[in-house]
Amino acid sequence: MPQLFKDKPVDVCLMLEGTYPYVAGGVSTWTHDLIRSQPDMSFFLISLLPSQEKRKPRYELPGNVVGIEHTYIQEMAKGDRRIAHMDRFFADLESPLERLQSRRGNLADMAEVFELIYPLREQLGGRILLNSEPAWDMLLGMYARGHPDSSFLDYFWTWRALMGGLFSVLLSDIPAARAYHTVSTGYAGILAARAVLETGRPGIVTEHGIYTNERRIEIAMADWLFEDERVDLNVDRSKRDLKDLWMDTFASYSRCCYQACGDIVTLYEGNQHLQLDDGADPGRMAIIPNGIDYERYSAIRRRPYPGAEGAPPTLGFVGRVVPIKDVKTLIRACGMMRKEIPDLRVLIIGPYDEDEEYYEECCQMVAEL
Repeated sequence: MPQLFKDKPVDVCLMLEGTYPYVAGGVSTWTHDLIRSQPDMSFFLISLLPSQEKRKPRYELPGNVVGIEHTYIQEMAKGDRRIAHMDRFFADLESPLERLQSRRGNLADMAEVFELIYPLREQLGGRILLNSEPAWDMLLGMYARGHPDSSFLDYFWTWRALMGGLFSVLLSDIPAARAYHTVSTGYAGILAARAVLETGRPGIVTEHGIYTNERRIEIAMADWLFEDERVDLNVDRSKRDLKDLWMDTFASYSRCCYQACGDIVTLYEGNQHLQLDDGADPGRMAIIPNGIDYERYSAIRRRPYPGAEGAPPTLGFVGRVVPIKDVKTLIRACGMMRKEIPDLRVLIIGPYDEDEEYYEECCQMVAEL
């Protein structure tokens, strides 16, 4: 059981992957408002980050945030070099891990992995789970059964990334809390599922964007994930490639989260179709649309464009300038539109310091149009 705050559990533990308080955006602003609007409740934050790279908070934490813990998805403690009965440990671990890397993985598989790891959490780390000889043998077996036609080198790094993230989350510290709330599935969702299993307290997931859909877009765009497209007349998709491995694993992680959480909330019905595809229970699902302060925003006066008569048609995009928003496709589309509408004006409004290289590439595209 959690030791942190065990004598007086916090009201809500929030699981936040790659967002609040270090990244500005819609989810972060919503999270900040959620905390501020409930000053009578205490919140503890678990921020899931890829590495220990120093980050500056983008929000001033409200007074009812009683603590923050960082879980580094790709950086695990080294741990011991050996444990008793190590070969048996990995033999038991292999099957549920293999199921979690397929679309049929579920909460029972995650629970099986957690029950094997949790009693040994003081000893386990990267040395045993990723770098030991039994771990290597397990990797070889999973590769031979699941992806023998894929590049072994690419599979090796994919396996380490996916398993390293899972193990980091299952070994991380969590506080005692009355409820566990994740704002996405993915690794944060796995952490919430683990908290529900470990403590018996309720869990809730509120999704703005659907994690698996966003990862699907990123994986489809990834030039680092190369698969050999064999040129022949046999259209055979029965063999899984590494992109399937990434997507199937994240789909399993989503299913684990949905099965653990008593409430599955999203913004609109379209998102629910994606949640159902990933195994969400319709009886636990709900829609809460983003609210808007009508009185405040309706009072804002429309500012006319200089020389309002004959002002050019204007298109606006409000959002972060980052790859997941695919701003480059917007820029290309606007370039095509300008051939039909020569005086078209486009406004891109939002923060651009999260991925400065991507921002510069977008600026270069605009300059070349």
